[in-house]
Amino acid sequence: MYLALYRKYRPRTFDDVVGQEHIVTTLKHQVQTGKLSHAYLFTGSRGTGKTTCSKILAKAINCPHVHDGQPCGVCDICTGIDGDSITDVVELDAASNNGVDNIRTLREEAYFVPTQCKKRVYIIDEVHMLSISAFNALLKIMEEPPEHVVFILATTEIHKLPVTILSRCQRFDFNRITAQQIADRLQYIAQKEGVALPSDAAMLLGRLADGGMRDGVSLLDKCISTGEEITLQLVKDLCGVADKSHVFDLYDCVLAGDVSGAIHLLDDLAAHSADMGRLAQEMLSHSRDLMLCKVMADFDTVTACAPDERDRYLQQAAGIAPEQMLSLVQAVAGGCEQVGRAQDPRIALEMLLISLCTAGGQFGSQQSVPAVSSRPVTAAQNTAPAASPAPAAPAQKSVSSAPASTATAPAPTAQAAPSPEPDDWQGIMSAAPPPSEEEMVAPPVAAAPPARPSPDVEAPTPPAAVPDSAADGALTAFEPWSQVLAALGDCNKLAYTALQGSQAYLSGDALLLIDSKNELFLTLMRSSTQTKKDIRQALVQVTGQNYRLGPYRSESRQQPTGNPQLEKFIEHTRAQGIPVEIKE
Repeated sequence: MYLALYRKYRPRTFDDVVGQEHIVTTLKHQVQTGKLSHAYLFTGSRGTGKTTCSKILAKAINCPHVHDGQPCGVCDICTGIDGDSITDVVELDAASNNGVDNIRTLREEAYFVPTQCKKRVYIIDEVHMLSISAFNALLKIMEEPPEHVVFILATTEIHKLPVTILSRCQRFDFNRITAQQIADRLQYIAQKEGVALPSDAAMLLGRLADGGMRDGVSLLDKCISTGEEITLQLVKDLCGVADKSHVFDLYDCVLAGDVSGAIHLLDDLAAHSADMGRLAQEMLSHSRDLMLCKVMADFDTVTACAPDERDRYLQQAAGIAPEQMLSLVQAVAGGCEQVGRAQDPRIALEMLLISLCTAGGQFGSQQSVPAVSSRPVTAAQNTAPAASPAPAAPAQKSVSSAPASTATAPAPTAQAAPSPEPDDWQGIMSAAPPPSEEEMVAPPVAAAPPARPSPDVEAPTPPAAVPDSAADGALTAFEPWSQVLAALGDCNKLAYTALQGSQAYLSGDALLLIDSKNELFLTLMRSSTQTKKDIRQALVQVTGQNYRLGPYRSESRQQPTGNPQLEKFIEHTRAQGIPVEIKE
């Protein structure tokens, strides 16, 4: 009868265990010195050697020919434990024997002295599956066990064990095995089986094993069973793994905003039986590799990056704006979670690709500023005003000096406050109460109020319609605002709609004040960082210059009356062309 490779090559001694040197060294020393604990707890992810080490420890405890803490592997005790014919070593599956009656039976048997071995060893696998009453029954005998009994508990979910059990065991945490260690072990097994296994195919199997040696050996067994020569392409085909070049091509489409190209690539991968869930995980892993490539010079030491792929990683990472890298990884991670839960993973993956590609090219440098410069230069410009706000000081003074000469005039004049930082809209744009004069910048109001019609009849007006605001030299109408809105409509439809009928004014050389009566726009500026980034991107695309953004409201909308009906009456009166002056 054919024996699966993971059973045939299961480690028989501590020296055969891969990737758990810190554990086997301690266990060997305990066996050598005879200082054994009455209860052990092995915890870790699947396929890391918990059950294997449990059996090796059971053999080492009872083997009459132990050498350097290792069982001999050839005596009747060792061969009997390997063949499950020794009654003094009991392996219990807690997943199917999780009741209190099973533990009561174990307690009754534990008091009998061993017949063939030195000690009775109870290996309880998946111990976290025991019921509460079963844990309580086990607790008593673990607290005061007979001298001839040793308990070895194994679990993948340590958090489900009661603290009372944990405190009575020596705990050993099994690490996830690295891809290189798995690949080396697979090549050793392939050599024993007389099969050629290339190093690149072994490394791919090691990565697919995801830290579990058993999974890696099972995948190798699957490849050998085809009877063909094992190659990298064969491993990809059998395991449903997308070629890495296809993942690079998918990300090229995402960064270029090419929805059609991304969907065609996905269709081609599906035609070649690529697993959609695996492809989503490959995309997430690729996002992580790009992120580390962006922040580390030696990123290939902590990623599974092949030498021939390093240059392409560097090239693709250079096309992603630094401030957008985390947003890209978060978007892909959220989409992968949806793919894992979806009834049709392909549709969910298509939705993810469409959402990434239709994000206005915000992740890539090619689409951000096609007529001005590359995105990395734009990112540096975006950070410059925040890092050195000193040049904005003269503009603030020139705006503030205007009201000083007209303080005695009957009509209210412009009031200026320190220029807000690009992202400082919190507390400035609140729906109620309206902002104070120290938080807003208002231009002088003309003598003819009809220049500011009521919201009921307001129509989109070009910025040049309010030229009197520049009379004092404080604010100037921003001429290209309509072009900026058109560019904004390509990347953020919601903000474009909210800004219909808005105007913009330039204060100094770097501060742009936006005047919009739409409360939705004010809400977006308070809560959405992406909205502000999209506006700045549109400004750079149209003007080639980066501006800081600030809020703006006319005086008629700044001064609260505390009476909604009176405010409505004042607004209606001003709409009729009748001057209204509010005095304290």
